[in-house]
Amino acid sequence: MSELSQDRAEHRAWLIDQTVVPPTGVAADLGCGHAEDLRLLAARHAGPGVRLIGVDISDAAESSVGTAAAADSRISFRRASLNERLPFEDASLDLVYSHNLIECLREPPSCARELARVLRPDGQVVVAHWDCDA
Repeated sequence: MSELSQDRAEHRAWLIDQTVVPPTGVAADLGCGHAEDLRLLAARHAGPGVRLIGVDISDAAESSVGTAAAADSRISFRRASLNERLPFEDASLDLVYSHNLIECLREPPSCARELARVLRPDGQVVVAHWDCDA
């Protein structure tokens, strides 16, 4: 593994380790891409009552999450543009997670307001970008 790949893997592992989901909680991975982080979230929060939702606009993401869901019935997919209203009810998520997405948004402050809207009281937001120079 290259040093760059090792750094990315360590960052991802550290980030996933920061997440908290109650035993019957709901977590969303915004901009889930190829579902790597979604799979890691599922492994970390292995309780049968946890639901994990990958959210992305791309066909590739839908396919990747479909593959993950075939292996873990707690995982599902919602197609949505993250530059618009999130496809969740108010106060419906225990964890909102997003890794390497924020720089792709047209209006990050608008997305931040949406995160606050969909997050349950005492919920958690984990948003990070690995390489700010990209």
